[in-house]
Amino acid sequence: MMGARGQAGARDSVLAYTDSTADDMRLLHADIWGNEAHALMLGQQGIVPVEDVREILAALQEARREADAGEFVMDARLEDVHMNVEAYVSRVAGAQSGGRVHTARSRNDQVLTDARMTIREELTDLEAGVCALANAFLGLASEHGDAVMPGYTHTQHAQPITLGFWATAYAALFVEDLRRMQACYATVNRSPLGACALAGTDFEIDRDLTARLLGFDGVDEHALAVISNRD
Repeated sequence: MMGARGQAGARDSVLAYTDSTADDMRLLHADIWGNEAHALMLGQQGIVPVEDVREILAALQEARREADAGEFVMDARLEDVHMNVEAYVSRVAGAQSGGRVHTARSRNDQVLTDARMTIREELTDLEAGVCALANAFLGLASEHGDAVMPGYTHTQHAQPITLGFWATAYAALFVEDLRRMQACYATVNRSPLGACALAGTDFEIDRDLTARLLGFDGVDEHALAVISNRD
């Protein structure tokens, strides 16, 4: 009895350690989209029969509906969002069709694809917020631009300046932040999908097609480099 309880406790500890489903909820929509693009590519390349692709896409559409409604339930026993979505597809589309969605892919390139899609969306939201902040300072400069105030250096009064001069300085700094975000976006917005575990695949996949379907600017060419960069 004690041995059985000990084994159960060990299993629970391992499950708690490997479970990422709570954190992975933010990747759910990206994972569904990535599965759709991958399935379309597999069908286009003749790797998976078109009939199976139709079943997969129908199941993913239902998964998206549940995700949009906040009704998609993650099973911690399946470890992560990728296995949960695949299990959902297999349950809805059937094991034969659903089991083929992971052909020519690894969770290594899949999680990196999901992360990049999520990060670029968050970068876009962040850029919009910084633009609004810069515009607020420009509005302040426009409304009170001629007001005189002290300029400081080393915490001491230095030169007289205007509020407009002070406010536009911050607007200019926010523009610099935007340039950095745009550079980050350009780095992030390249598709790792197709790199697989670390060295690509023997299947005749079309990485450019999945990149276009997912809104990436192109692909990260070197499989090992991109997978090694996933952290």
